[in-house]
Amino acid sequence: MSAYACRILAGRVPAWPSLLVIVSFLTLPSRTLAQSESDRAQPDEPTQKAADKPEGSSSQQQPAPPPGYYPPPGYYPPPGYYPPPGEYPQPDTTVAATHTTPDSRQARRFTFGAILSTTVESEPNATSVVTAPLLEAAYAVHPLFLIDLAWGFAWLVDGEGLGASTLRTGNAQLSWHYRFQTRPWRWRTSAGVTAPLAHVPLGYDGRLYAFTYNQTAAAWGMWNLWLWSPERMAVPFTGNLAYEFNRHLLLFEAALAPSIGVRNGAHGTELVGQFAIEARFLVAGSFTLGPRWQTVLLPSTSFDRLQSAAGLRAALGSAAGRFFASLLVNLDQPLGIFSGLGRWGLHLGKEIDL
Repeated sequence: MSAYACRILAGRVPAWPSLLVIVSFLTLPSRTLAQSESDRAQPDEPTQKAADKPEGSSSQQQPAPPPGYYPPPGYYPPPGYYPPPGEYPQPDTTVAATHTTPDSRQARRFTFGAILSTTVESEPNATSVVTAPLLEAAYAVHPLFLIDLAWGFAWLVDGEGLGASTLRTGNAQLSWHYRFQTRPWRWRTSAGVTAPLAHVPLGYDGRLYAFTYNQTAAAWGMWNLWLWSPERMAVPFTGNLAYEFNRHLLLFEAALAPSIGVRNGAHGTELVGQFAIEARFLVAGSFTLGPRWQTVLLPSTSFDRLQSAAGLRAALGSAAGRFFASLLVNLDQPLGIFSGLGRWGLHLGKEIDL
């Protein structure tokens, strides 16, 4: 303790001047410190404006934005007006059942097709291979009407085990088709006439020719029998119905044809009928696979009036048309594979979608 303080405590020096000096010394630094803190917390106005000014800005005026920078005036929906992605309502794909027709500008006026049918018959002393190409061409005179020409041929190789072969022509058929669709249904009706070009002469060659025609008809399960009936002409009437569901197709086909004998002793009128049901299931892309069942009402001169067959068909659609392959086996006697001659047919080609 200082001497001056001791003197104050001893009462030798008046206390109030000293106390005043001490209080002034203690309070003056406190006020000065508070003012300094306040000055640092509140910068002057020019400094504050400089701090609030955006970086990179200058005192010069910014150029005006180019035309189209701002959106055009009008009403803009508020945020949340549109639903988020994935929650938009799906369009209605249901098609009304109204009468529609193909577009004439898109439909092809000329279309061509070809089907190759093959079957093999094995005997103890011979093996016969029958190949029958069927050529077809269609011309659309109108989106609803078509003219179709089908003409088949039959080629028999090694029929007697001696390397013999023969080529025969079938009956050409000219047809007139009318088609329309009422979604999901598609309809087609047709009427045609065949030219009696198939011919079987008398003698040894006649038996060979008849064998060729019979094997060709068996390879088709007797379907469209009038194309391979020698010395006869026919007037077939055909109806087709197709139902589409989930991009799959269910087809029904029926035909009735009076067959008239016109050459080489063929006489009388016989009635040939046929019915088929087929399914085409879309497997992937444009590839379809489906079964087929058919039955044919043969002429009354035949011992067995009904001949049924079953098959499996695979088809691939393309810009050039629909290409397919199918295997058909006969079921009923006398051609059945289980209780008959075991006749079957393999078919390859490009078909016309009438």
